[in-house]
Amino acid sequence: TQHPDSLQLGMLRAEVLLRSRRWDAALDAYRDLLTVLPTEREHIYMAMAELAVHLERHDEATSLWAEGLSILPDSRPLRLGALQHHVALGRDAEAMAMAAAGDSLAAIDAEALDTSWVRTAAGLMVNEGRDEAAVGILRPLFDAEALDLETSLLVGRLFARRENWPAAIETLETGVSRRPDSALAQMCLGEFRAESGDLEGGERHVRRAIELDPTDHDFLLSLISILSRRHPEAFANGERLPLDDPLRREVLDLAERAQTLLAGGGPPASHMMIGATLQAMGAHAAAVPAYRLAATEPQLARDALLNLSLAYEKLARKDEAREVLETLLPENEEDPVVLN
Repeated sequence: TQHPDSLQLGMLRAEVLLRSRRWDAALDAYRDLLTVLPTEREHIYMAMAELAVHLERHDEATSLWAEGLSILPDSRPLRLGALQHHVALGRDAEAMAMAAAGDSLAAIDAEALDTSWVRTAAGLMVNEGRDEAAVGILRPLFDAEALDLETSLLVGRLFARRENWPAAIETLETGVSRRPDSALAQMCLGEFRAESGDLEGGERHVRRAIELDPTDHDFLLSLISILSRRHPEAFANGERLPLDDPLRREVLDLAERAQTLLAGGGPPASHMMIGATLQAMGAHAAAVPAYRLAATEPQLARDALLNLSLAYEKLARKDEAREVLETLLPENEEDPVVLN
């Protein structure tokens, strides 16, 4: 009472009421703070709306999200909370309207089309297992060219998730025709074609993606993957190919470039693929650091360290090979491959 403008006391009061399960009193306490602590309005509206959701007073929660956004239209936490609430209740139309409103606000000062809020709303629907609902909302916007590149690619990816390759490829072909200089669009189209069985077409588009952006390691690894499927025998016997074999030289170059671009960072799975590629082509020394980085991921550690031991063996570094294998024993005491 003596310090009505105290942030700590005001928030503590509301928290005590929450813990006492005096829900309405807690909501009133938060609302009292709105005029006293205007700088904390975002936090206060979030707390009130989330409390209403907890109490399953969904109409009240909706009103609180809307009230908060009317005062703080640029608040990302409030808009995201409102989207999550609408999507959880299956109110897809309301969610997309709120997302579109957020994108419209962002577009005022933007030079390029940005539909990141629409993409977020669709992503939330996908997380709820409602891919078809997301596609149903996004596809008309895609046809009207009202989506940015990343959201357009999401439409294709949603078709791909259901292995509807004709629709995925058609969507990406349209995307590429609209943005022919987009390396990412070319890359996605290439991967979809490859997954559909058209490895030659996939390779063509991934190569185009690399031409447009030679600095993306994922593009290089994608091309390696397609080449391994197009030439399985060469990859199975890469070490036996002549040193000047064009395919061997290209694959080694792709893997080494990807390794350089990652510079020790990036996902361990990428390093695992690089290590396996280098090893398949006889570059055992170059594979060693790749496998060590891959082994930092617990799910990859066993296979990465087994392959690392083989690389050491090929390099006549047998003591190091044995040391690597011995590190596997404590967690793989009954693993016949490790024991062998």
